Amino acid sequence: STNRAGVPANGDSRAPMFNHGCTKVLFESAASNLVSGTWNGSYNVYIKDLHNNSTILASAGVSGQFLDSGSTHAAINEAGTVVAFTSWASDLPGGELGRPAVYLRDLQSGRVTNVSSAYSSFCPGAKGFSWPNFSPDGHYLVFTSVNSPANPDFRGKCVLVWNVNKGTSAIIGATGRAVGWDDACVTGVNNGTTFAPIMSDATKIHLRLILFTISGKDRVCGIVLRDLNGNDIPIKSQINIHQILEPNINSSGDYLSWDVYSRKQQVYACKVDRCANGLS
Repeated sequence: STNRAGVPANGDSRAPMFNHGCTKVLFESAASNLVSGTWNGSYNVYIKDLHNNSTILASAGVSGQFLDSGSTHAAINEAGTVVAFTSWASDLPGGELGRPAVYLRDLQSGRVTNVSSAYSSFCPGAKGFSWPNFSPDGHYLVFTSVNSPANPDFRGKCVLVWNVNKGTSAIIGATGRAVGWDDACVTGVNNGTTFAPIMSDATKIHLRLILFTISGKDRVCGIVLRDLNGNDIPIKSQINIHQILEPNINSSGDYLSWDVYSRKQQVYACKVDRCANGLS
């Protein structure tokens, strides 16, 4: 978290993420000295190129300027060419000041796309959108609705999938509109234990798997695995008997890990075909 001259950031920096080749590092910072321009007084998203030591503002307007509000909760694709981020700014396509939306920025062309605007009719009660994650190959982006415009940690029930290559929703309803799923779990500890959904690459059995938490018996948040066709992969009943926190799936979709909230918080892991009913 330094500028091109190697001067450290003069504000807090956090949430680092590599691209696949480890040539670039994405991070958030509240610093005002990382790039030139009139700082907006908020957290912004930056990329450090480890080859040429450059630092660029990733959460920038169409002309590369600081936005009129902050940006956080970002991700970078494996090639290091596209960034997804959440912004509260109004000077982005379809932006509304104070309302979080999910954007894609092509770092080569500078083009910025508001991907969450396509889902306004699907999630009419949403207070915004956040928590984008790329699939390992970068072909898809998965994110969620949020219930609080000021605090995206209060995530909503909608899980959305965007086809990055085609520039359209990966899931289209019968009316031709962009849709997703609206059954993510928002109950539990501290007003919600949902997390940023994760997508694997294609597996030997399934097209792709999207992992998130869903409300189950007694309103306990449990694991759900769902493919892009909307088919759920059944999870053994003994797994979803406690509050599930922080589930994860590896890039090839072969292994799951999670921890549970009960008398003692513990971490578990298993192969997907051993976690699921009906599979060997």
